[in-house]
Amino acid sequence: MNPKTFQRVKEIFEAALEQDSESREDFVRRECSPDTELTREVLSLLSHHDPEATFLEGNLF
Repeated sequence: MNPKTFQRVKEIFEAALEQDSESREDFVRRECSPDTELTREVLSLLSHHDPEATFLEGNLF
């Protein structure tokens, strides 16, 4: 990933975190459109980001 793309992913990711969880995906899709790779990257980061999850929560297998 080039630095410009990384910066854009970071900006959209951080802005998405400010949205309520129900509207994040729509927000990301609007911000990234029409770049599907950018959308996929940001949504992937969001899916792995849960500040309230503990280490042992979730599906490990």
